[in-house]
Amino acid sequence: PHRVYTDFELMDNKGKVKSLDQGYKYAEDQMYMNALSVFLPEWQNSMYVPAGYNAALMYLGLGKYDQAMDLAVEVYETTGSNDAYLLIEKMNRILVTQQQAINQITGEKTGQYSPTEVIL
Repeated sequence: PHRVYTDFELMDNKGKVKSLDQGYKYAEDQMYMNALSVFLPEWQNSMYVPAGYNAALMYLGLGKYDQAMDLAVEVYETTGSNDAYLLIEKMNRILVTQQQAINQITGEKTGQYSPTEVIL
């Protein structure tokens, strides 16, 4: 195995929801838990796609892969956002590759990483 880096970009605050400004600053400073505490409540209150999308990315940055995938799926199922769908695909590819690398190191059979059942 070798190390691979993948970049994710935050979704722009298209509606300019002022309450999210601090979340973007936290994310820029790699303070993912603080950013999550801004993005997640906004998603839960308003179902604003960038807030949910970015909250999923914060979970991912924190290594909480199941929560990241669950939230990305929730955003997609709730809004039909193509961006959320593409995020799910990208995260799934990365998680599968990561699991394959782990399996190679541990000698386990190679299989699909499936933190949740994602049927789209």
